[in-house]
Amino acid sequence: MVAIEGIDGSGKGTATRAVCALLEEAGLTVATQSFPNYGKTAAAHAVQAVLNGEVKVDSAYYLASLFSLDRAETFLTSAMPEVDVVVFDRYVLSNAAFQMVRLPEDERDAFLTWLFDYEYNRLGVPKPDLNILMRIDPEIAAQWVAKKAARSYTSATRDAFEADDTYQQRVSDAYSSIATRQVNGPWAIVEVADVDGMKTPEAIAAECLALIRQAMDVKAAAHG
Repeated sequence: MVAIEGIDGSGKGTATRAVCALLEEAGLTVATQSFPNYGKTAAAHAVQAVLNGEVKVDSAYYLASLFSLDRAETFLTSAMPEVDVVVFDRYVLSNAAFQMVRLPEDERDAFLTWLFDYEYNRLGVPKPDLNILMRIDPEIAAQWVAKKAARSYTSATRDAFEADDTYQQRVSDAYSSIATRQVNGPWAIVEVADVDGMKTPEAIAAECLALIRQAMDVKAAAHG
């Protein structure tokens, strides 16, 4: 199980689709799931109301629980597919990065401890074998968000999270900190841009594929 993570506009959806295509071309069976699971779970409906500005929620713990319950409800209502690789577009670590920045720095580690226990232990959400951070400059990401097509969960050009540029910068910093420290890893980082500018979706997908193959080899070796 692989989770593709990153701030809004980092290209997670594009990378997920491209990686799945490469995995299938390599002869592997693949499934994908995007979170929040809009239109499918009651918890995602509540998340939608927050992102659409209909409901204001200040508590990191309360909002995190909605995202967590969306995953739990998804797994309760549909069995995990029997495939070689499952690729998630956003997962538990997305919840961690986006909500921890609502708290003072000295409260964040306690929040992460609570969140991982809540999702993985109490709700029974399966833990991924690899988290891949799509790292991008938040200013560039904001430009990509502005170009996005209409989405099912909001009629606005940018949702409540996307519209706050300072929030996206804080989330970006949180992601980098989590990934660098290998918090609830393993983590790998894919830079969306290099010295020559933005990488192509094909180049990014190829990097992700190599990382996934490495993770599969490690898991296979661990199981003899």
